[in-house]
Amino acid sequence: MIILHPFQQAVVDQIEKEIEQGRRKLLLVAPTGSGKTVMGSAIINGAVERHHSVLVIAHRREIITQTRDKLVANGAKPGIVLAGFEDELRPYASIQVAAIQTLHARAIRSNRPFRPSSSRKGGRVKARIRRPRKTLPRIFRSIAMIPIRPMIGARPS
Repeated sequence: MIILHPFQQAVVDQIEKEIEQGRRKLLLVAPTGSGKTVMGSAIINGAVERHHSVLVIAHRREIITQTRDKLVANGAKPGIVLAGFEDELRPYASIQVAAIQTLHARAIRSNRPFRPSSSRKGGRVKARIRRPRKTLPRIFRSIAMIPIRPMIGARPS
């Protein structure tokens, strides 16, 4: 179990408060090394405890494995949607960590539905982007059609 620093816990509490007040699109901006992944892991675990499904989207393998490691350290067992990680593909897990390119290829471009776990209610999306590429805005428009709310983004400041 990862223990949050007081400033991290304050951020997690503020995000939860915003969600309770009906905010649907949130962006967490924090400096490199401040623990955005750790804070995201705490938010995700809270959502799963309340029986929500979570879809985490990243565009770099390092961020996907880092997020998976933080979630596992907090006791979660996420499914990984990424080429080369077929042994960690858990389609019915409450938490899915997906590469944006793999998600696009497997679910959106192929017109197959993708949801973290259809038996659960609600869900969250956490997207991390360092440098937008030409295809990313188009992919995000497609992902925005997935009926998962709220969306929480994180990026370095």
